[in-house]
Amino acid sequence: MMRQGVDGLGLGERLGSYPIAGVGGALAQMAQRVGLVLYAVLIICLAAITPPAAFAKGAVMTAVVFALFGLIRAWRHMSARSGLRRCYVYTDGLVVTSLFGGVRDAVAWSEVTVLNRSSGRRSS
Repeated sequence: MMRQGVDGLGLGERLGSYPIAGVGGALAQMAQRVGLVLYAVLIICLAAITPPAAFAKGAVMTAVVFALFGLIRAWRHMSARSGLRRCYVYTDGLVVTSLFGGVRDAVAWSEVTVLNRSSGRRSS
């Protein structure tokens, strides 16, 4: 279910595709990990302190965490199938897609080697 134009750029055979997230994705992943640690601390506190209705509070927190993880997993699956924000590696270059799945940038390997030579770097 690729968007039109990703495979038809004449960059050869597709070798793989990888998700890209940027700063927002990195911050979201950090928030997810911090939230999971806070959840574990709260469950441990509920078990140790045992306030009234501790089981019900723990069950609600667990349901919320499972729902959030389910939504994250569904978003990852949907965005991968739709080709949103991905980097496609081809034998002759790279293609990066935007948030809506359209081609944001494409570069051929031959252009990259020209840039390396013009900047004074030697390619190995």
